[in-house]
Amino acid sequence: MGQQLIADAATLPQQRASLQQVQAEIDSANPGPLTDKLSHIGGVLTQLGIPSEQATAAQLMHKASMLNVIGTASSGMGVPTDGKMSAILSATPNETMTPQAAKTATGMLMGLVDYKQAKAEAWQSYQQQNGPQSFQQFQKEWNQSVPNAAAFQINHLPASEQRKYWNSLDKGQKQQLLNSMQTLGIQLSKNG
Repeated sequence: MGQQLIADAATLPQQRASLQQVQAEIDSANPGPLTDKLSHIGGVLTQLGIPSEQATAAQLMHKASMLNVIGTASSGMGVPTDGKMSAILSATPNETMTPQAAKTATGMLMGLVDYKQAKAEAWQSYQQQNGPQSFQQFQKEWNQSVPNAAAFQINHLPASEQRKYWNSLDKGQKQQLLNSMQTLGIQLSKNG
């Protein structure tokens, strides 16, 4: 399992780059239910010599989303079946989401990439001291100090979603999140 964790970490830079591209295009792409129609009209206008920033941004956002889907599917998911690909695509920020939903989904995935990267790095250090047979103990200790990816995700969320998430937690969950962030050396920052 430790080897799989390290192997999966190899795809994280590509996933991060794809998500950063999605993030860069969201505002200009103006995603939502009509994006395909607006992009089509913008593409026609562009062919007629009238530039359409929205069409270009929507196409680049789609490309980056698909690169993220491919990267995710190729890391530890086994054979990429239609069902797996569909599930990944629906969880990946895309042009059918509202801008706020796309920004939130991008932030959640960026945090997940950070989580996986930190876990792989922590495992490599732990393994050097305790040997490759120690993965089960590492996993137990990791889960106790970092019970979920929220410590990595919260700073990537838009400010309104940060507040919404924080307010959804009870007192114990808030403390657990703060403890995880402190253990990891992550400071809570407010976006927006």
